[in-house]
Amino acid sequence: MSQLDVIEFGAKGDGVTLDTSTIQAAIDSVHAQGGGTVTIPGGKTFLCSGIELKSNVHLYLEPGSVIRASITESDYAKSSFNTVIEATNADNISITGFGRIEGCGSSFIKEDLGYIYDIKPWRPGLVFLLDCRQVTLRDVSFHESPWWTVHLVGCQDVLIDGIHINNDLKMPNCDGIDPDHCQNVRISNCHIQCADDCIVFKNTHQYADRGPCRDITVTGCTLMCTATAIKIGSESVSDFENISISNCTIKSSSRGFGIQLRDQGNVRNVIFSDSTIETRLFDAHYWGKAEPVHISATRRFKPGTENLPDWNRDNRLGTVRNVLFSNLLCKSENGIVVVGEVDENEDLTVHTVVFRNVILNIDKWTKWPGGELDLRPVGPLISSGIKDGKTDPGVTTHPFSGVYLENAAQVTLDAVMVDWASGLPDYYEHALEARNAKDLRMEGFRGEAPNPLKHEAIVIH
Repeated sequence: MSQLDVIEFGAKGDGVTLDTSTIQAAIDSVHAQGGGTVTIPGGKTFLCSGIELKSNVHLYLEPGSVIRASITESDYAKSSFNTVIEATNADNISITGFGRIEGCGSSFIKEDLGYIYDIKPWRPGLVFLLDCRQVTLRDVSFHESPWWTVHLVGCQDVLIDGIHINNDLKMPNCDGIDPDHCQNVRISNCHIQCADDCIVFKNTHQYADRGPCRDITVTGCTLMCTATAIKIGSESVSDFENISISNCTIKSSSRGFGIQLRDQGNVRNVIFSDSTIETRLFDAHYWGKAEPVHISATRRFKPGTENLPDWNRDNRLGTVRNVLFSNLLCKSENGIVVVGEVDENEDLTVHTVVFRNVILNIDKWTKWPGGELDLRPVGPLISSGIKDGKTDPGVTTHPFSGVYLENAAQVTLDAVMVDWASGLPDYYEHALEARNAKDLRMEGFRGEAPNPLKHEAIVIH
C-alpha cells in the first residue's frame, strides 16, 4: 500500500496557489498502485476545488493541516458537483485525521439581513459523494461551509464518526450531514453547529432511482442549529425505514427531532430515544416554531395545483407509520406538533406514533413571538421562510399546546408530562389539543392548562 505526501507532487500549501492538480496527481498515483494513503501535512493551507477521491484511497489530514475552498467559480470547471472534495462510484474511501476543511462561507455573503445572509448566486459545497461504498469520515473538522457540508447520495456502508462541523448560524442552506438515498449508515460522536439542519435524511427527486434511505443509526451527537437538529425529509420521493436515533444532546435549535413528509415516499420503523432537547423561537426566515418534536405529513402541492413536476405528477403523499419517541427531556418554547392530512382514501397520513416517558418543560425566554403553526414547505421547494416580503403560506396563526395532534391515528401518550413556566403569553393554551386524532390513547398523561382560568387542559375535537 502506498503512502504519499502531497508536497512530493508539488503542492505548495501556501494558501494562495491552487493545489488541486497536485493533490489530484497524488490521489491518482495511489489509486493506480492499488490503494493507500494520501497525506495532507500539518502546518500548511492548501487551496483546492473539485478534488476527486478514487477507490481504495485514504485522504489523511494531519493535525494543523487545512484544505481551503477556492472562492473562484472558474476553479471548479472540472468539478462535477461544485464541491471541494467529491467522488463517484468509488469503493473503500475515507477522509480522516485532525485537520480541517474550510469553506470560506463569508466570501459568498451579498448582504447581512440581520439574522440571515443574502447569498451570492454561486457557492460550493465541501464534500459530495455519489454511489460510493465503504465510506469513512472520521475526526476531521469542517468550518464555514457556504452550502451543504457533507452530502452523500446513493452511498452504502457509511461510517461518520467524531467529525466537527462549525458553520455560521446565519448562512442559509449550510446543512451539516445529508445522507440522500443512502443505506447502512452509522453517524456517531459528532458535534454539529449550523444554519439549517444538522443531520437530515433525504430522498431527493433528482436521484430517485437510488432507492430508499434505510438501515441508519445516529448516536452520541451534540447539535445546535437554526432549523431541525435531526430531520427526515422534506424531500421524500422514496421511503425512509429502519432508523434509530439515540443519546443526542440538542441545544438552542428551532426544532429538535423532525419528520417532514411532503412527497410520495413513506416513513416507517423509526426510533428517537434517550436524548435532551432545547428548542427556541427565532426569525421567520427559518423553518420551525420551537417544537422539540415535529411530525408533518402534508402534500407539498395543494389540491388543484397546476403544472405539477414530473417526479410527482399525481401529487401523491406517503404515510408516516410506526414511530417511537422515548425517554426525552425537553425544555422548549413550544410543544410537540403532529399534523397529517386525510388522503384520497379517507385514511390519515400519520399512523401509530408512540410517545413514552417524555417530559416537556415549556417556557418563554426569547423575544420572538409565538402562536403560529409552521407547515413549510408548501408549494415548490422554498429555501427561505420569507416569500415576496411576507410569511410563507405554510405558516398560520395557531395557539401553542403541550401536545398538538391533527389528522393522526393511533397516537399513544404514555407517561408524558407537560410542565408550564409561569407568566406565559395568552397563545399558550392547552396541555393537549387533538383534532381528528383517531384511537388516541393516554396512559399517565399529565398536564394542566397554562392558565386554568382561561383554558382547558385537554381539548379533543
